[in-house]
Amino acid sequence: MSWKDIIHFQPSEIQYHLNRCPRKRSFEKHFYESSIIITILSHAFKNSLYCDAEMKAAIGQAHDSKVKLYHFLVEPLDPGQFGVETDYASLVGLSYTEQKTVILSKITSELDVKKPLESISAPFTFGWTTSYTIGVVPGSENTPSFVHSESKKDHAQRLNACREMAERLTADLKTRSYNVREGYLRTLERYLSDLPMAAGVGNFIVADCEARVLRGMFEADADILSRDFAERLNRILELNTALRPYYEGVGRFYDDVKRGTLSEPLPRDAVESFAREVADHTPNVFESDVSTALLEVQHAPTLEMVPGKADDELSSSLLPRPDPIDAPDPVKLHNYGQASTVNAIYAAFLKGKDISSSVKGWDDIAQSLSRHAGPVIEWLRNYLPPA
Repeated sequence: MSWKDIIHFQPSEIQYHLNRCPRKRSFEKHFYESSIIITILSHAFKNSLYCDAEMKAAIGQAHDSKVKLYHFLVEPLDPGQFGVETDYASLVGLSYTEQKTVILSKITSELDVKKPLESISAPFTFGWTTSYTIGVVPGSENTPSFVHSESKKDHAQRLNACREMAERLTADLKTRSYNVREGYLRTLERYLSDLPMAAGVGNFIVADCEARVLRGMFEADADILSRDFAERLNRILELNTALRPYYEGVGRFYDDVKRGTLSEPLPRDAVESFAREVADHTPNVFESDVSTALLEVQHAPTLEMVPGKADDELSSSLLPRPDPIDAPDPVKLHNYGQASTVNAIYAAFLKGKDISSSVKGWDDIAQSLSRHAGPVIEWLRNYLPPA
């Protein structure tokens, strides 16, 4: 009997049909192959030795796997007698139409929700706050890790030097001390706004992407830049590279970008619809920085890919020092950044199921987000090779 069949019977009929199952072979076969287990809590259930054993097995199966377990109380009994304290739906005293509504809302709200991908990197980390809203929270992209006793001191020195150099060059560009295109100033300003100022503040993944944009501009303009300006750019890029080992999320993010395969275009309509859904539920569910993060990855500047130059062409140019991590494909970087951010926001929202009572209409929001996140998650699944 499938879960859909349950809506065709009154509670007393449900127990009758379940009791008609040939016990041993039928139960074991369907039980261990099922992704959904439904228990009907009644006097007959309570007095049945079979049902008691099956309930214990069902709870164990649900605990050890991804099987969904649903409990429905059909007679006035204490559900605690079955080991069920709160996670059940009561059908007692309801009409057939009301029972159907309760059952469908209990089951389909989860069945229709697309599952996010796990264990993949993203440019931002999202989580529930103490105010029962979702916001950008500290993660590996802005919280440094210190392996050695001197690591914390070294990180602070490198971070301060990098910020100081970038601020000085930005100030000089504002006074037009160098005859260069406006893009350098805009990129440096964005870089400084994302460069972490303290643990949990800023975003080094996004800052590093801006540094790559800066490097691409540098390579394109190397023949026309003054030596002074080029040397100062090199110092900033070298200091930025020296900071990478302290932010573990950077390496994982670039690895995921590189190992992916662009077999189909990113469903941008779904990304934009997801962003609108988030905006519609801001600030009651999402903090404003969640929409800001989505906009940032949607409108991030594309890295400039510069063809390699022959050795004789480099003699009169001062080029950027080699980057230990090769530049990722700009289209892959842009698409993966958007898709992984949608996945991360969606995954954070679903983790709030346990506190959904604090969010009005949680199930409806979950299904709306799922509808838009689904195509993006499917693209992401196809993009990343199997682990």
